[in-house]
Amino acid sequence: SPNVTVKLRDNSSIQGYNGGAHLGYNFLSQSPYLLAVEFSGNVYSNVGHYNLDFFFPDAITNYNYAVDFDLNYSLHLALRPGFLLNESTLLYFKIGAGYARYSNTVKSSLSTSGLDIDLDTSPVSNPQKFRDSGNVFGLTLGAGIEKQLTDHLGVFVAYEYTHYGSIDLKKVLQETMTSDF
Repeated sequence: SPNVTVKLRDNSSIQGYNGGAHLGYNFLSQSPYLLAVEFSGNVYSNVGHYNLDFFFPDAITNYNYAVDFDLNYSLHLALRPGFLLNESTLLYFKIGAGYARYSNTVKSSLSTSGLDIDLDTSPVSNPQKFRDSGNVFGLTLGAGIEKQLTDHLGVFVAYEYTHYGSIDLKKVLQETMTSDF
């Protein structure tokens, strides 16, 4: 296996939006403590665009890859233990499980003699596209504060983190590199 140098270009970016809905049910276990269960779902736009250069030692040909990573949607089920600050304000923590569907699109092209080729505009680069998708599961943690507006409606501000582990692009990149030769 050759020693390959991989460089992430400066023009890589993360951008997009997400939106979703949360449904939950509160159980008052013993005042001022509260336990709730919550289900949430989110949809996402394009999340990340990464430009990678692969340099092979003693080779005339190097490869440039543009990887678009999309987190298509996610679903979460969590427990929310909390503490009532007053009759209508809840401080809470969240722990649960998350599921997400993702897809990757890898565009590749050859680059020779150190010449950079723009994958999106160059007519000589002959880009090829490869797609990969999958499902990931992870642990969800979070904290927030919720203000009850009516008996059945509230607003909240929260921080939520879901760790899905790492998504391995190695298989897709290997297929891309094999196809280019």
